[in-house]
Amino acid sequence: MPRKHRGGSHEEEHENSERWLLTYADMITLLMCLFIVLYSMSVLNKSKFEAFQSSLKQNKATGQPDIAKPAVNPTTNPQPVSESNTLTQQQLQQLAQKIQTALTSAGMQNDASVTVNSNGLTVDIVAGVLFDTGQAELRPDGLKVLAAVAPTLADVGNPISVEGHTDNQPITGVRYPSNWELSTDRAGTVVRWLLQNEHLDPTRMTAEGYADTRPLVPNDSPAHQGENRRVALVVKAAAASTPTAIEPTATASVTVAPTAASKHG
Repeated sequence: MPRKHRGGSHEEEHENSERWLLTYADMITLLMCLFIVLYSMSVLNKSKFEAFQSSLKQNKATGQPDIAKPAVNPTTNPQPVSESNTLTQQQLQQLAQKIQTALTSAGMQNDASVTVNSNGLTVDIVAGVLFDTGQAELRPDGLKVLAAVAPTLADVGNPISVEGHTDNQPITGVRYPSNWELSTDRAGTVVRWLLQNEHLDPTRMTAEGYADTRPLVPNDSPAHQGENRRVALVVKAAAASTPTAIEPTATASVTVAPTAASKHG
């Protein structure tokens, strides 16, 4: 009997010593269930998201109302000008008159010239008014000229090219290695100002630098060199519907001779 009692006690102690394994197994099972539930929830959310995307696409295809979108600020995201605002040759001539009047009202009529021909409308602004010598930062007088000209261009649907031009004198500053970089930077400065302040359609704007390759007059005197140093705003003429729609002999020209052309730029 005593031996039997001792054997029963040993068996009971063995059971108690291994009971923690049951608790450990239960905890592992619960953790596994938790991870399975979390994974199932993530898969379910992904499925719902894909179903939501599919619903949006169907709404757009059927023309049903879509989720409201935030309003676009026109000052930071200008809207493209309609093709219907593209000016004809005759309308460009009228625009030239408006620009000439605006320059006169601002007292800047001697710092720019306005011409119209079969290629379009060109406003040549004396570089010395816009920039200091060898620089591409706009001067106060230059801002006045642009402020006078730019509002008339805001609703124009024609392509607008801003061209930088210099004379044939090599540049001596260290900022620009040649007149090519200077003329291009000046054109870019004017384009940037037009976009930021008048919110012109950027898809119709280009900036081009020509250095001294397209002079208005020969660079044979300081006065002529001053005339060649300029920034040109070119409103391109609309394409003619037929080859004979615009006759070169029928184009008008409005010119304001810049007396300030001798300013160095």
